[in-house]
Amino acid sequence: MRVSMYRYGLYIRGGYTEREVGKAIRMVLDNQKILSRNEIFVITKHWRKFHGYENTLKCLNLSLKRLQLDYVDLWLMHWPGRAYSTMNRRKEVLQKDGPWAYSTSKADEMPNLRSQTWLAMEDALKNGLVRSTGVSNFTVKHLQTLKRTAKIWPPAVNQVEFHPLYQQEDLREYCRQEIIILQAYASLRGQDASKAKWKELLGEVEQEKNVEINREDNLLRRKKKLKVIPATLLSHRVVTSLARSTGRPPAQILLRWALQHNCAVIHKTSDRKRCLKNMQIFNFELSEEQMNVLDKLRQNVPESSSGRLCWRNDPLRMLEFD
Repeated sequence: MRVSMYRYGLYIRGGYTEREVGKAIRMVLDNQKILSRNEIFVITKHWRKFHGYENTLKCLNLSLKRLQLDYVDLWLMHWPGRAYSTMNRRKEVLQKDGPWAYSTSKADEMPNLRSQTWLAMEDALKNGLVRSTGVSNFTVKHLQTLKRTAKIWPPAVNQVEFHPLYQQEDLREYCRQEIIILQAYASLRGQDASKAKWKELLGEVEQEKNVEINREDNLLRRKKKLKVIPATLLSHRVVTSLARSTGRPPAQILLRWALQHNCAVIHKTSDRKRCLKNMQIFNFELSEEQMNVLDKLRQNVPESSSGRLCWRNDPLRMLEFD
């Protein structure tokens, strides 16, 4: 689980540390660091092993119990597919039986399962257990299918991977038409991207590295040495050049780019100073020319690659199913 907490927001990814988050919320309330529950916005997710009506309500009750809350502000259906029976998925089995080999449901069962999950989420909304509902990692096809059976539409949010290498234009346009907020994750880097993947997409950059060298008098001196490493979004020359010209850190450039594409952004860091810096994206704008330069980074993506940086080990990562 990843937790991002600012003065007025708390985002929880999954349910693995909801107990700890619940304790933290209770602590700040008891110590009057915040005066009321209404001062924080809590987002958590329905995990994909709980698809189906009854299982979905069970998932929510578990989350509320762990969080020690009566309601959450936004509840997201995390994944349009089902969970796997094991994380030890063998390549030869997947090659033989296909990407659904380890799924706990069949591919043709998923539209109905998602419909039942959404129905439970609608009922939770009606009963005041959640203040708003949304989805995550949904494609246009998944949204269109869900809309046919939904009683409450649209979802407030569709949280998806979004960055200059994976821009999802069709999905953004559909969400705009349906008045669904697109919330971007992995705006700065994909947690699953390997060095080989970065090199394939963005090439290499030179990085200065301090090297300690022993002198004859046994004193150490430092010498800067250039090291060639795979470029990432944060270190690519386009992003670093814009950072220098605007006087902003590379992270702010990427977050502001997503914001100007009308995406809400979430980002994670364990460093408090970086956390505060990442919030400082509302007092400047990128020019149209600067936005276009960043948009063109997608041209680095070869035809054989999607540009996607997340879910590397998931056989259904490209979400090409009904």
